[in-house]
Amino acid sequence: MGNDNKVAQEQKRIFASNFKYYLENSGRSQSDIVILLGVSSSTVSDWANAKKYPRVDKIQAIADYLGVLLVDLREERKTTPDESGADPELDELTALYRSASPETKATALSWLRAAAKALEEQGASSKEK
Repeated sequence: MGNDNKVAQEQKRIFASNFKYYLENSGRSQSDIVILLGVSSSTVSDWANAKKYPRVDKIQAIADYLGVLLVDLREERKTTPDESGADPELDELTALYRSASPETKATALSWLRAAAKALEEQGASSKEK
């Protein structure tokens, strides 16, 4: 039984770490989660401090709200150079994208694809000269 408790504590720790990370990167607050889910602020605080673990339906609602996958909240996050603040512009872009509506995300992706294509064509034409 002691091993089950260690696993449960590890799940709480992982969720709490990811929850705080994605909450901060999305520009959202614990108060936003309280309103979204209709739970108490102490419950959300307990999740953020690894004291309690939310039900899967709550985790899914949080993931949807933050624009991440369920597994992003439940599994150990791998740290990459981009997440360490090595590229603040990418961090800002990621945060803006995660907090955008689906329509805004589609528009932003369309713009980025068009810009990338234009730059690619510009690079190809300058190589031909």
